[in-house]
Amino acid sequence: MAVQDAASAPSEMTKCNEDGLWKDARGKIWIPDDATDLQVRICVVGHFGIAGHRGMTLTLQQISERFVWADMKSDVEFFVQRCLHCASTLSGQRQLEEALHTDHLNELIHWDFLFMEESDTKQE
Repeated sequence: MAVQDAASAPSEMTKCNEDGLWKDARGKIWIPDDATDLQVRICVVGHFGIAGHRGMTLTLQQISERFVWADMKSDVEFFVQRCLHCASTLSGQRQLEEALHTDHLNELIHWDFLFMEESDTKQE
C-alpha cells in the first residue's frame, strides 16, 4: 500500500509478509494519520454501504473491525455527525410546510440539479 510506504509506521505495527501491509497485533490494517482521503473513503464505505446509516457506534464498530488509525473514534464521529441523510432522517419528523397549489399548467416547476465530476479513469 503506497500510503503506508510513504509514512513511518508506529512501533506496535508489523509488516505482514503475505500482503505487505502494516497491521497491528490483532491483524487490523494500519492507516497513516496523513492519509485523510483514505480515511474518509473508509468512513464512506463503513457508514453508507452495508452499514446503512446506522449511527456512530455501529459505523465505528464496522470500521474498527478491519482498520486502525490514531483518532479513529473522533474522525468517525465527526463524519457521521455531518451525514446529511442521517441529519434529515434521524432528527425526528419534520414540520409540514404549506402545500403549494397552482391554477394553471406549469405554473410551478421544480428543478433538481445533479453534477458529477469526471472520473479518474475518464469513463462515462
